Amino acid sequence: MEVYFRDERLQKLLTDERACCRQFGPECTRRIKIRLTLLDQAANLEELLHAPGRCHPLKHNRRGQFAVDLAGGFRLIFSPADDPVPTLPDGSLDLRQVRIVQVLEVIDYHD
Repeated sequence: MEVYFRDERLQKLLTDERACCRQFGPECTRRIKIRLTLLDQAANLEELLHAPGRCHPLKHNRRGQFAVDLAGGFRLIFSPADDPVPTLPDGSLDLRQVRIVQVLEVIDYHD
């Protein structure tokens, strides 16, 4: 899949190992690197739902976004970025057709 970031600042933070480690710690940084690689190597969003790291859709005010588990309660949050976002006849997201995602943030939204 094509992977984009919300902005350059987030991209630098998540791809600069030293900066990422200062912000999130070594274990979370290691998992961020793994999850970004998985995003990059997946052919579509459906593949990620079966990959390590428990990729799952979010609900309520985060509807349309997905989370991947990291460490210590942190999640990598992303959303489909295809234009237009592919949908099935019932209006739900067509996971097999999502081939572009945008990384939005790393957050512990349970706090």
